[in-house]
Parts: sequence; structure tokens; C-alpha cells
Amino acid sequence: MHRRFNFCGCVGLLWIVTGSFAEVIHEPAWPFEFQPPAGWKCQHDANGAALGHDRIAGLILVLPHSLTNLTQVQAQLRTGLTEPGVSLTLDGELKPLGETALAGNYRGTMNGTTVAARGIGTASANGGGAYVIALTTPEKFGDELGRAAEALAGSVTVPKPDPADVAKQFVGRWMSIGKYSQTTLSIYADGTYAFGSESTYSGQFRDAGGNDTGHWGVMGQGQQRGHWTARGTREQGVFQLVSPAGASSTVDYRVHVENGKVYWNEYYIGGKLYGRAGR
Repeated sequence: MHRRFNFCGCVGLLWIVTGSFAEVIHEPAWPFEFQPPAGWKCQHDANGAALGHDRIAGLILVLPHSLTNLTQVQAQLRTGLTEPGVSLTLDGELKPLGETALAGNYRGTMNGTTVAARGIGTASANGGGAYVIALTTPEKFGDELGRAAEALAGSVTVPKPDPADVAKQFVGRWMSIGKYSQTTLSIYADGTYAFGSESTYSGQFRDAGGNDTGHWGVMGQGQQRGHWTARGTREQGVFQLVSPAGASSTVDYRVHVENGKVYWNEYYIGGKLYGRAGR
């Protein structure tokens, strides 16, 4: 797991988390939702959530992932966690936690302070899940903190994706820029799309002696329009494209994931990386 934590400040391991209890916690960028254990306060954003307690020492982090099965989650949990100022390694073996999660104990440091942690990874057949990490100093790590993390992990659910919600993710203007070409894909909420491409190639003319005699350049443009639908999840699937003449084709898509971080504004579409350029 490779993540950056930016949810709360700390003095040593005195964690400060403000916010009120919510029945269900969810962010549009997450594939899951969860219920905080009783008495735990939560702050959250697109990157994840941090929970603290007035009486129980420690912090619980909840981080989204887009993995699709427990085998992949297991591999990530075994690598531990490494971030600037944070290093956690697995201490012992991972064990099943119900049918959809794995859990293990971790040890390491945070900002130079020795910490102990309980790490849990969940997975869902609907795609994606969460890492739940409870940590504090070794002498303060108790059963209450571990039980709270496991209760939270047990509440994680990944709803089956709604096709309408999946479609909303892609509405907007997307752009891919290469060395000699630029392509723009505009996807509209009314079910239509427009695809444009521009290419530029240039060079120099030389005579028999190798002397420059001038420059050459070639530009090309292409346009394509039609109707589209998406099949799959926000993480991956296919676009079904239909041209004005009625010809049908499919194009694969998948979200850009790098070092465990999901970039929701970047997708590989037809094998080419596109970034969101506007709504």
C-alpha cells in the first residue's frame, strides 16, 4: 500500500480529529461506504477518511482501492506501507476476517515515533474496497482499537454500480497529447460523443552535402461523431460506440492507477491515456 495521509495534524501521537458521527460515510470517488463505530468521529475527502475517539488512543484510516479480489489485496497488504515519515511492515501472518477481508498486525514508525497497527483489506465482487488501518504507540494499542477497526471493516459495503452513475463519470471533455498528435474526446450527457484528432510531422530538407535547404511540415485532422453507452464500473469496462451510419464498435477503458493511487480524472481509453480537460 502506498498512500499519502493528509487528513489531520498530530503532536507525537495525539491525534486531533473533528467532525460528528454520521450514519453512513461515502464519497463519490470511493467504490464503497462504511459506518463508523459508535463514539468515533470522522473526517473524510476523496482520498479517504480518518477517525478519532475522545477516549481511545489512536487513529483509524480508511483508504479506497480499486482491486477486484482478495488475492490482489493480500499482495498489497504483504508489502506493508511506505510513505514520507511513515513505514509499516507486516508482523506475522495475514488471516481471514470473514469472507471478504484479510487482517494482520503491523509495526513501524510514523514521524520517528514507534507505532503498532492493525491493517485490514476488504474486497468485493462489485469491484474495489477499502484498507482500514488502526495505529497508535505500542504501549497504547489495545483491544478496543483493534475491535473498532474490525467493526468498521465489517461495515464496508460496495454497492453494485448503477449504469447511470457510471455514465456520469465520463461526461466531459478528455484530451490525450502525444509527441506528434493531439486527440480530444467530448462525451455528452445526451448520449452523443465527438472525437477529434490533429497530427503534425515536420523536418528539414538537406542537399547532397548535408546542408539545410528548408523545412517541411505535414498536418492532418480527423473528426468522428456518434452515440455512446458505457458497460462496466467506474474503474473499467467498455464503451459501445455507434456511428451516424449505424456501425457499432467497442473500446476498452480503465482508470489510471499508479502506486496504489487512483486518478479518477485520467483513463486509458483504447490503450491511450486521456486526462479530463473540462466538464
